[in-house]
Amino acid sequence: MRVSQAEKDKSHLRILDSAARLIRERGVEGSVQVKMLVQKDGSVGDVKILDARPKGVFDQAVYSALAQWRFNPGKIAGKAVMAWVVTTIHFDLN
Repeated sequence: MRVSQAEKDKSHLRILDSAARLIRERGVEGSVQVKMLVQKDGSVGDVKILDARPKGVFDQAVYSALAQWRFNPGKIAGKAVMAWVVTTIHFDLN
């Protein structure tokens, strides 16, 4: 399963848009590890936050961005299938 670079870049910008003020004004950096269910159509279904540092700071930005992500779904025998994906999203000043 792959997310296109263009979609990854757009989603990265969406996350930064929603969290940029907090990062700039307070100098807060962190990361959120998520587990998401990629649907057969490539959209993101269920999202579970596995770990967040600092806790609760970037959760809403992650939920908002993941609702817009699109993946190329996994396939078995040529048919699209749902699959769980785990990734970490980083928020930093760089």
